[in-house]
Formats: sequence, C-alpha cells, structure tokens
Amino acid sequence: MDKEVLERRLASIFEEAEEAGIHLDGNPERVPVSRGDRLAESFEEISRFVDEYGREPVKGLSMNERRLAARLEQIRQDSVRAAQLRPIDRHGLLPQPPAAMALAYSGAELNTSSVTSALSSRRTRSASSSG
Repeated sequence: MDKEVLERRLASIFEEAEEAGIHLDGNPERVPVSRGDRLAESFEEISRFVDEYGREPVKGLSMNERRLAARLEQIRQDSVRAAQLRPIDRHGLLPQPPAAMALAYSGAELNTSSVTSALSSRRTRSASSSG
C-alpha cells in the first residue's frame, strides 16, 4: 500500500474517532489516586490474604507475607490510619478505640462529660501512682 494512501486512511480514522468523541491522542487519561484510596487498597490486600489463608500475615515466611505483616503492623501503630480503615476491617485486624472513648461515643455525638471524667480519672490515678 502506498504511504500517502495509508496516511490519508489513518487521518480519516482519527477524524472519525474525534467526531464520535473518541480521543486517540496516545496519552490515556490517568485518574488521580488519593492517599486514602492507596491506603484502603493496601489494607484490602491484607484482607485478601486473610480471606485466602484464614490468618493474618506474619513475618518470616514468604517475602510477600513479610511485606503484608509489616504493613499491618504500621497501620496498627498509627491510630489515625487505623481509624480511617476500621470501617472496612472485615476481619477485626485493627485495634478498637480505647474503651473510655468507645463508651463516650454514641452514634454521631461525642459525650464530652464522659470523656472528660475518664481522662481526669486517668490523671488522678497516674498522679497518685507517681507520687
């Protein structure tokens, strides 16, 4: 096939695609992934491991399992990330909030007097034990 004929055919194909709303610019549009989405996907990978093996990942076996175990440990140590992921924690892998805070929290309202009394009783106990 002649080069000019091929170029005209390709140009025609691209024009028809543009008219149909199809953009063939060679650069697919990337959807930005948020930090929260990455965190949720990372935790979902851990959950899929638990689905498959019936246990949480531990350090010492395969490289992938060690990586998942380390990631789970990091999430558990970060109370903010753990709180963000708790709604999708279908295996109970994440620590629950402290009992005083859980009891003080009812639905969408925070009972500040319960929290204040729980915190002040902690302070009183620690002051009496340190003296």
